Amino acid sequence: MARIAPTLIIVLAVLCGAATANAQTSEPSERLEAARQLVEVMGPIMVRQLAEGVTAGVWKQVEPMIRAEYPGIDDTTLNDLRAQLETSYEELVANSLKEAPAIYARHFTASELRELAQFYKTPLGVKLLTETPGIMQDIVPLVTQASTTYTQKIDTALAAILKRHGYK
Repeated sequence: MARIAPTLIIVLAVLCGAATANAQTSEPSERLEAARQLVEVMGPIMVRQLAEGVTAGVWKQVEPMIRAEYPGIDDTTLNDLRAQLETSYEELVANSLKEAPAIYARHFTASELRELAQFYKTPLGVKLLTETPGIMQDIVPLVTQASTTYTQKIDTALAAILKRHGYK
């Protein structure tokens, strides 16, 4: 589960995108409406992909615990439990996205939001939404592996600055 939380955060951050300098040039209501339309296009695919990805990761940890607590549990019950877990995560993601239009509206102009919505209606846009969770699952282990080296490097650099300023 510890691995899934960073994946979910990274996926959401990537999907939210970077702020643009001219995002404040259109009327807030126009931007918000365009953002709602964007989330309407992206939402179902994004919710489904995130729920499936999170469930898959969590289930790898939960299933052995269930099997240990209920020896001899049948596959039908396990399938029902997993389906409920996925449904619960789907609801969680869907509820979390309710504020997404306001966030997108702060970062993009109405025109940009409409362009994004058009893009996500294309086959390539749908493929990007569909593939992003898997891509993130492939990237997270690389970042996690590299973070050990970088953590040591950062710790060394911070310690040097503290020492330079007279702190031990």
